[in-house]
Amino acid sequence: MDSVLGSNWLLGVISVISGILLGYLFGGFIVPRLAKTLTKDKLDTNHPLYTALLSLVRFSFFIFGLYTALRFLKLEASAEEKISLYLKVFGILVFTFSFARVGSGAFTLYSSKAEGLLPSASILNNIVRMLILLTGGLVALQTLGISVTPALTALGVGGLAFALGLQETLSNLFAGLGVLLGKKVSVGDYISLETGEEGLVEDINWRTTSLKKRNGSTIIIPNAKMSKTTYTNYSLTNTGLWTELEISIPKEGNLEKLESILKQAANFSLTEIYGKTGYNESKISFRYVSFGQSNIDLVIHLPLKNIDDSGQIKSVFIKSLHSQFRSEGIDNISAKAVK
Repeated sequence: MDSVLGSNWLLGVISVISGILLGYLFGGFIVPRLAKTLTKDKLDTNHPLYTALLSLVRFSFFIFGLYTALRFLKLEASAEEKISLYLKVFGILVFTFSFARVGSGAFTLYSSKAEGLLPSASILNNIVRMLILLTGGLVALQTLGISVTPALTALGVGGLAFALGLQETLSNLFAGLGVLLGKKVSVGDYISLETGEEGLVEDINWRTTSLKKRNGSTIIIPNAKMSKTTYTNYSLTNTGLWTELEISIPKEGNLEKLESILKQAANFSLTEIYGKTGYNESKISFRYVSFGQSNIDLVIHLPLKNIDDSGQIKSVFIKSLHSQFRSEGIDNISAKAVK
């Protein structure tokens, strides 16, 4: 035991173990306060920024324990210098990965709070992470005594060939950035493509844009194609959003009475979704579109707050309309949604 203590190896092991234990002990104490200082809010323990800060604190104590252990060990000057250098590089790499996670978590948090000012798509999140990793890698190489200038020069020369080989990938990358920075579409928007497909924008990554349809399936669109296609964004600020249904009524019917029934069904359906004061009744309107041998066709406009409400409002409206027409003994009425 004396020989072990004399060589200070036991103290070195204790230093490392103490660093790990202190990291776990103080991590739960420091991180909540640090997170609150950075975000002015209480973070959920499962949030990416919270877990990244926790890892950063724990790794900091672990690296400190390793440096303390190296000081206890009585090694030759050359060996200690070499181990110290490798430990320094290891620390740089560990902190680089930790800061990359912190940067990614912070970007996720602030983009969700920026209310459209900062896009939340993963393509920008990945760029932030890659910039931090690249910077840390260059610092680690410089610490090892490897000059990064020739490497950067070689990268510049080979960049053209690299870009040609990844032309399609780079095209999708810059197209995705163009779509985001144009601020005409962002994650969470409901859009309809010129092909007729529509869905909620789930993500815009470095290669593709993904839309989630109402049935749960996902449409994958290359960013280069997305930047060139024509689409309708229903989530942009719009005070004139509505849905339409085409109603066919007998021409012998009392139009005023039929309009009254339609208005009642419209009010009922909108009240079911938005409440009595949640919509503007004056926005409900009719438009007669055709006059046939036996029927008159009209279109009713129902105001919407969100395009996602369209299907539910149509369903409630048709059920209410059917019930009222039956109670009035009116037949030969048809209704269909207008695309």
